[in-house]
Amino acid sequence: MITNSNPFSVGSGLAAALRYSRNNLPALLLAMSISSCSSELTPEERTRIALEAAGKEAATAYQYLLEADYDRFLSSRAGMDTIPESYRAELLDACKQHMQQFEEKHKGITSFTISNARMDSTLNLAQIFLLLQLGDDSQEEIVVPMIEHNGRWMMK
Repeated sequence: MITNSNPFSVGSGLAAALRYSRNNLPALLLAMSISSCSSELTPEERTRIALEAAGKEAATAYQYLLEADYDRFLSSRAGMDTIPESYRAELLDACKQHMQQFEEKHKGITSFTISNARMDSTLNLAQIFLLLQLGDDSQEEIVVPMIEHNGRWMMK
């Protein structure tokens, strides 16, 4: 089943928002546990919550990419902890080259927004659509497939 969610944006204050949300994680978990005791979530609410979590993780990963923190970007992919170090080094080089190509062709990526998100509950896969704002004033939309891996949404 594919479900659309409302688009939401990721602004330049992403890092501050993430720090804020991480600092308030215990309060958020307490509120979630209290609310889960008082009522069951509908399938639509579970989908919305999953898409928001997947979107937040995709945005965090791409923020790492914009900051040239390629190691943390790769760590946002599922299974990266089990690959050989030589392959990880190749992937790091590929990330650097990819961003260098964006710099040469489009004057880099200046920002991004989440333009849409869809859930395929049968595959437990979220598709997060990012609209990249490029330095040459053009835009490019990409799809970031996300899977839940050990209780955390990660890039596939």
